[in-house]
Amino acid sequence: MQGNAHAQPAGGIRGPARLHYLDWLRVIAILMVFLFHAVHVFDFGGWQIKNAEQSEILTIVLTLLSLWGMPFFFLVAGAASWFALQRRTPRQYVMERFKRLLIRTSSGPCCSHPSSTDGGG
Repeated sequence: MQGNAHAQPAGGIRGPARLHYLDWLRVIAILMVFLFHAVHVFDFGGWQIKNAEQSEILTIVLTLLSLWGMPFFFLVAGAASWFALQRRTPRQYVMERFKRLLIRTSSGPCCSHPSSTDGGG
């Protein structure tokens, strides 16, 4: 049942199945971000490091990708949120996101602050 958005769990209660194409869209988007930044060495735009040989075609492709990159991430995130809200209450959704994102985001700077790794100087 690949085309069906609902799966039959072992308990007999119908619920939405995981949409693997949405996961693959995320994977492809992340790979595109990596490639987007990795090939900036070869375009005509401003970047920290530049190669002696640069490509006009690559510059055009990167310009087009830069127009669609962030909106695509918002589209995928919005679709994932919509599907997540089909299985959760808004309160459950917010609490889940709080636990997964805000706590880790706020604890990261404390654990990786430069003064904690530079030898105490």
